[in-house]
Amino acid sequence: MKKVKSDISKKIISTDTVFTKINSKTIDSAILKQLNENESVNLINVVNYEVLENLENKLKLKYNINVGFEPKVFFEADIDVEIECILKESLDEDLTEADANILLEEISPSLSLVIAFLTERLAKKPLILPPAFKIGKE
Repeated sequence: MKKVKSDISKKIISTDTVFTKINSKTIDSAILKQLNENESVNLINVVNYEVLENLENKLKLKYNINVGFEPKVFFEADIDVEIECILKESLDEDLTEADANILLEEISPSLSLVIAFLTERLAKKPLILPPAFKIGKE
């Protein structure tokens, strides 16, 4: 009989979220004048994660989020966020990417808000992203 993996969110008693690094900068957009009419500017999100601790009743993850454009124009941000979860029970297996994405969903609204605030302050135009970050490159 195949073991059904439980949703990690059902094992969490509490979470603590800390933004440990927020680096951002505006980028000169002069390159836009050099683009051909068939070239476009694309928004890039890159999210990576690392398990810092996986103990019997505690799980700690670090997410690194890079947001910017390709080619490099307007704005870019490099943000680190740590989540510490107190668990009801230990995880049966190693943390999967699907589990890490579930936890990332919880902080996505805060990430969107921070990015909108930074872009509004630095570039005078808020970049409002949907609160739907996923691990990998989008």
